[in-house]
Amino acid sequence: MRADGTYLVTGGLGAIGLHVARYLAGRGAGNLVLVGRSDPTEGSVVEDLGRLRDGTEVRIAQADVADE
Repeated sequence: MRADGTYLVTGGLGAIGLHVARYLAGRGAGNLVLVGRSDPTEGSVVEDLGRLRDGTEVRIAQADVADE
């Protein structure tokens, strides 16, 4: 992973997406863009995002990748 790279995770706010995001951040990814259909509102998701932001820039994008 590159500290100056940006990695896009579709489904990034679900269980598997957050697992992938943690993996990427733990290996040095400097920037993550997590795409999901809804805003992160569950307490556990918000907590995970807070931990990810320690050393990694995390951006959230709300979109449905199946919808053109």
